[in-house]
Amino acid sequence: MKLKRLQTFHNSMRIYKTSVGTFDFEFNDVQCACLFEADYKKGFSITFFKKITAESISLPILPGYNISTYIKPHELFIDFWSFFGFENGDGSSHMTNFFKTFEATIPTTFSPKKNIKRAIIVKKYNLEERDKPYFQGFVNWSIHNAKHPDKPRHRNPDNLEKTRLLYPEIYEVIKEYDISVRYTAFEQVIDIQQLLDETISS
Repeated sequence: MKLKRLQTFHNSMRIYKTSVGTFDFEFNDVQCACLFEADYKKGFSITFFKKITAESISLPILPGYNISTYIKPHELFIDFWSFFGFENGDGSSHMTNFFKTFEATIPTTFSPKKNIKRAIIVKKYNLEERDKPYFQGFVNWSIHNAKHPDKPRHRNPDNLEKTRLLYPEIYEVIKEYDISVRYTAFEQVIDIQQLLDETISS
């Protein structure tokens, strides 16, 4: 089954040069946060996270934004069946209904404010300080090293990768600079653009 809306969603993601996007989905009273990952090396996928228990399951997205209604291997099918509360008497029509419902739920426009749920993304990836998914500030290591030439420090590659996934717009600006992003466990109201401009110009 071709997921046309997912293709449109991904095309919108490309504008922001991000490889992950999230959105909500509900089926059989199971409320999920979905994470679409466009990994050109390992393959595209959709991961469903239950909002209450954080239990998750991933399905591959086939070339051409297709998804198979016949889930393989069988173990994955059984896990999927249980995850969404299908009953023994449910047949292929229920699976078709599931994917039609899922397709209709996928947004067609990507928005960094709406479609990057950072608390979900950190569950999927082995990022540094996974308990701290929210922006707190910047550290310009060029300034630090000018003040402390005897103790030079530089940005950790893991910090840059975390920023690429959680804050793609910031990543595009700082990736060529020796600047780290400080993270916190709590979401804060911060004028990121102003801080970014001050950090780059300082």
